[in-house]
Amino acid sequence: SRSIEGNLTNQGTLSVTRSLAFSGASSTWLNRGGLTIADGTAVSLLGGQTFTNTTGGSISTGNSGQLQLIASTFNHGAGTISWSHPPIGNYPGVYPVLLDGSNLNVTSSNSASFLWHGIGGQFSGPVSASRAPAP
Repeated sequence: SRSIEGNLTNQGTLSVTRSLAFSGASSTWLNRGGLTIADGTAVSLLGGQTFTNTTGGSISTGNSGQLQLIASTFNHGAGTISWSHPPIGNYPGVYPVLLDGSNLNVTSSNSASFLWHGIGGQFSGPVSASRAPAP
């Protein structure tokens, strides 16, 4: 596994083919470019970091890559999230973004899929019947 510590602004294309830890107290990742996470790998924010997917940003995780946030914050802004999968309910695989005891802030109308669990963490953003978190 590899690691990056400190603030990062992605304005180009970043392809992660080995698991990557993004660390550093209060570090921020501003995603304004393409982030591709290869199958079987993860980009992990291990506690206290913030990831913002904003204008021009995209996250692509294939079938089994994943962005993992543990006790951190994910801001789903104007960026996009894509993954390859069969219809939900028939899929035993990996959601593109895992939030474990983390905050989820949604300001985008772009669709996205998250696995949000653990103790702690807060949600903010608009929720309609078609966007409501599953029980």
